[in-house]
Amino acid sequence: MLKKISTILVVFIFCFETSYVYADRPGFEFLRTHVGARPAALGGAFLTFSGDIHSVYYNPAALTTLNSRQLTFSYLNHFLDFQSGFFAYSFTVPNFGRVGVASHFIGYGEFNRTDELGNENGTFGAGSLLMMADYAQEIAPNFSVGIAMKYIRSTIAEFSSSALAGDFGILFRIPGKQLSFAAGIFNLGSVTSAFIETKDDLPVSIRVGVNKSLEHLPLQLSLEGYRYRDEDPEFVIGGEFTLTPFIFLRLSYNSIGKDQKLNDSGDRFAGISIGTGISLDKSKAFDGMFWEKLNFDYSLSSAGDVGAQNRISIGISF
Repeated sequence: MLKKISTILVVFIFCFETSYVYADRPGFEFLRTHVGARPAALGGAFLTFSGDIHSVYYNPAALTTLNSRQLTFSYLNHFLDFQSGFFAYSFTVPNFGRVGVASHFIGYGEFNRTDELGNENGTFGAGSLLMMADYAQEIAPNFSVGIAMKYIRSTIAEFSSSALAGDFGILFRIPGKQLSFAAGIFNLGSVTSAFIETKDDLPVSIRVGVNKSLEHLPLQLSLEGYRYRDEDPEFVIGGEFTLTPFIFLRLSYNSIGKDQKLNDSGDRFAGISIGTGISLDKSKAFDGMFWEKLNFDYSLSSAGDVGAQNRISIGISF
C-alpha cells in the first residue's frame, strides 16, 4: 500500500513540474478563492477532511467518506463588495461510486464604460464561473482516489475567456489512529479561448496534507503544504475544536498572510481565519424532518489591511 501511494505521489510531482513550463502569472485568479465557511475557517486545509460535501472542491477522493446525500449552499462577501456563491451536491451511484457536482461564481458588479476621452458610455459587467463534476472510488480499504472535471469561464463586458481543467486527489486513512494523509493536483488543463489574443495560464497547484484527531483533546488538526506553479511553497495549519456535539470552533493560519502585510496595524491578522459551526442532528431533537443533519457555518478570513472575507454556509445531509 505504501509503495502504491509513493508511486502516485511521484506521478503528481512529475505532472506538476512538466506542465506550463513557460507560464507567466496565471489567470483565472478566482480559482484560488476558498469555498464554504468551514473550509475557509480552516484556511483551506481541507484536503484530508472526511464526511464533508466540500471535498467536491478540495479533494474529490474524500467524497467516498460521505455516507449520505449531501447538499450545500455558501455565500461570500468578497473584497470590494464582490459577490460570490457556491453550490454542491453529492450522492452514491450503486455499483459505480460516489459522484458530485458543484458550481462556483463571482460577480464583480457593474462598471462605467468610458471612451478614450473619458466620456461615459453606459456600463458593463464582469464575472467568473466554475462548473465541475467529480467521481470517487475506494480502490483499497481506506484508500480512495478521485477526479474532477471543470469548465471555467470569465467575462468582462463582451469579452470572455474559457478553459477546461481537472483535479486529481488521493486519500489514505488510518481509522484506528484517527490519522489521514492526502495529496492532489488541481486546475491542470488548457485554456480554450482568450479574452482577445493571449491565453492566460491556469493556476495549477499541488497540495499534500495530514490530518490528526487528538486522543485526549477534542481537537482535529490539519496541516497542508501547497505550491502554485512558478510560485514559492506555502503552508496552512488549521484546527477544529468540538466544544459540544453540536458546536464547533475553528482557527487557522495561512503563510500567504506574510505577503499580504502592508506595514500597518492590521497586518498582525493577515493570514488568520476563524469560524464557528452548528450541527443539528434530527435524531436528537428534530424527529420527523426530511433531513438527517443540518449544518450552519460562518467564517471570517483576514488579509490584513487589504480587508476581510465573511462567509456563511448551509449544509444538509439526507
